[in-house]
Amino acid sequence: MQRTYWRCNSGHYFSSPSCPMDGWSRPYVDRLSETVKEIESRGERVSVERLREAGVEQAALDRVIVVEFGSSAAVFDGIVPEGYVIDGKFVSLEKLDRQYL
Repeated sequence: MQRTYWRCNSGHYFSSPSCPMDGWSRPYVDRLSETVKEIESRGERVSVERLREAGVEQAALDRVIVVEFGSSAAVFDGIVPEGYVIDGKFVSLEKLDRQYL
């Protein structure tokens, strides 16, 4: 079972048209979501490369992760991290460089 998530400017990852935490969205999120649905409806596996081949723009791909779960019972709709571990060190969201958001 796979789920595709996209990251908002606050560092949250979600799979809905807008971030459930702060409402963030961009026009390419709708196109990205539709492309994911099209790929899945054909029974194909979603990957960043497959999204690229389908014409998803780089700004959207820069924010995408595809997660594979062991079962559908483990799938969740979003991730709200407190920070990221970068080069072995925890960095809170408030202190992240813009490249990570």
